[in-house]
Amino acid sequence: MEPLLFVNTLDAKKHILLLCNDHAFGNAIEFRFLENGLVKGESGIYLTSGDPQRVIDRMMESNIDMRPYLRNKSLKILKVPKFDEDPDGILTGTEKFIQEMLLELKSPYRIVGRIISDISTELGMSVEVTLERNLRARFDSLDGSFLCTYYYHEVPKKSGQKWMDLLIKNHHAIIYANESYKATATLLI
Repeated sequence: MEPLLFVNTLDAKKHILLLCNDHAFGNAIEFRFLENGLVKGESGIYLTSGDPQRVIDRMMESNIDMRPYLRNKSLKILKVPKFDEDPDGILTGTEKFIQEMLLELKSPYRIVGRIISDISTELGMSVEVTLERNLRARFDSLDGSFLCTYYYHEVPKKSGQKWMDLLIKNHHAIIYANESYKATATLLI
C-alpha cells in the first residue's frame, strides 16, 4: 500500500518502522501520521535531535499548520537530550526521558522520531535496537502509536542487514519510503 494511504488508514495503536532515503517524503509521512491523530483528538510528540523550530518550519513548508495544536499543547516538539552524556548512563537516561515524556501525554497519543540521535555507530544502533525491543515488549501497556524513523544512510554499513532485520522484528508495520514513487507500506502482524 502507498505510505500516505497506509498512514491514513491506521485506526489502532501500532509500532511502525519508517525506513527512508528521502527526507522530504519521510517528513510528509511523519507529519501526516501526527496530523491524523491530532484531528481525532489524540495528543502527539515529535522527537528531534535538532532545533524544534526547524521542525515547525518544515511542517509549515509542507502546508501543515500545526500551530493550533502547539498552542493548545496537544502537540509537543521535544529536543532529545544527548544520553551518552547522562550521568546515570545511556539506558537509564533514556528510560527516565521516556517515562517523563509519557507522563505528560494525554491518551491516546502518537509519537514520531527515535530516542538515539546518532545511530551511525555500532554502539548507537545497538542501544536504539535495545530501546525498540523494550518498547515492543511493553507495547500492550501503552496507549499510543509510534512511528520510528530511520534513514538508510544513518545505519552502520557494517552489519547493516543485521540491524535492519532487528528493527523489522521489533515493529508491527513497516514503511519503505525511498522516494514517493518507490514506496510501500505493510503490516507485519
